[in-house]
Amino acid sequence: MLVIKPVESKADQEKYCAMCGILWDPDAYAYAAHDGRIFVCLTQFHILEDFGCIYDIAEPPGTDDMEVALLTARAALNFIDLCGAPRALMRTEYKDLPRKLGFRKADGEWTLELRGYFEKPCECGK
Repeated sequence: MLVIKPVESKADQEKYCAMCGILWDPDAYAYAAHDGRIFVCLTQFHILEDFGCIYDIAEPPGTDDMEVALLTARAALNFIDLCGAPRALMRTEYKDLPRKLGFRKADGEWTLELRGYFEKPCECGK
């Protein structure tokens, strides 16, 4: 069963980053996905005054599941939205996820309006 939840321990976050081959950001929030007991995806992000920014979406080598990456990113976006940020930026183009999540490229940045984003059915991947 897939479980996506916040990474509560910085030691775990550092370990997951190492498993994915990405730089650990100790100041970032993170969500991790596990399939049973197996770690399968990590999203690192920041929440600033008026927006959230996803920096990393990564999977360990040998893992390649677009749906899990989409769901893990959406969990981070939901948290950003619940914290009151009206928009999100994405600084990674991993697996074309910005477009699949509804981000639009403007002035070289992937941006997403979060107001109302979670009030309509998910159209992820379309």
